[in-house]
Amino acid sequence: MSGTPAKPHVGRLVSLLAMAAIAPAPGCCGLARYLCGPDESVWVQESYGTPEQAVATFREAVRRADAEILQRCLGEAFKRRTGLVGVLEAELAWRKIEDEVPGLHVLGYASIQSIEITAPDRAVARLALDGNRVELGLVRQPYWEVRWNPTEDIEDLERDGRYVSTAREILGTGASPDGLGTSISLRIPTLDGTIDRADQVEFAGFGQEWKIDAIGQPADG
Repeated sequence: MSGTPAKPHVGRLVSLLAMAAIAPAPGCCGLARYLCGPDESVWVQESYGTPEQAVATFREAVRRADAEILQRCLGEAFKRRTGLVGVLEAELAWRKIEDEVPGLHVLGYASIQSIEITAPDRAVARLALDGNRVELGLVRQPYWEVRWNPTEDIEDLERDGRYVSTAREILGTGASPDGLGTSISLRIPTLDGTIDRADQVEFAGFGQEWKIDAIGQPADG
């Protein structure tokens, strides 16, 4: 990693009310998009595998006021800063985010100007709408997941998984003992349940997802 990743100014959250006076999109109610409410066109696929996919999912979620998907779009650090950690009701979380970013769903209509990888686990997306510019900071979040059968009933499936700060916390790599390949080990810190036998494990894995870490104005205004 070279240098410090460029990040939006988290403390200067954008007031999107100024974006309301724009031409309505096809199918809109005839007023500004801000007054039209959630969009009901065909959904894009929900995905967080790349910064582009994460931004596309986020834009769809805010355009439709889909509180549950919006929660999944946000990084753990963003949730902590906005008091969303421990919030179980999606609608309550949506209202809290709307308080932070007035006119939130208008952002769903902003065009993507660029998406730049600034570090292996950081990216910045630049959006624009009617002359207003917004930056989305993104972070790549590692996670682990395990699914297992606690009983002989194959339909009885339990699941656990969590985000971690770095891949090194749970993932190890090295040469295999016979020297013929690569050994990859996964260490689960705490599991909500007990696995007695290896054949109970349906799936055990590691992954990384891109999530929204900040919403703000560009540093140059």
